[in-house]
Amino acid sequence: MGNPALTKHITQCQVAGAQKNIKHQPERVVDLIKTSPDRLPVLAEDPDELAGVAIIIRPPFHDVANAVGTAISRVSGSVDIIQSTSNQTVTQALDHAFSLTIQRVIDAGARKETVSVVDMEAIRCSTWRTRSKRSSEP
Repeated sequence: MGNPALTKHITQCQVAGAQKNIKHQPERVVDLIKTSPDRLPVLAEDPDELAGVAIIIRPPFHDVANAVGTAISRVSGSVDIIQSTSNQTVTQALDHAFSLTIQRVIDAGARKETVSVVDMEAIRCSTWRTRSKRSSEP
């Protein structure tokens, strides 16, 4: 896979060093998060063994986890704007923020029929000279 000519300048020593570093990075993370000096079980898809770990538990289909995660992932979007209510109602301002949110998610790749807004709020900005509302949709 790929073009082997592009890696001719990499020595075996560099490859061995990179492999060692790749192996030790998860070991360092495990060591940092352990709350006990005991060897503990770890849920991971790779590697085959880690220092300080009693057993590596592999979830079913771990070898295709990234592909499955990508296939079922969801697209999200948010809008946080300040709108004046001097020339529109609060409902119209919220409808505008809602439409912007839906369009942002569709532009990011979602299918319109699968989009749903899970949270929406309007906060009155009492210190403004104009009648404004802050709409936030995460």
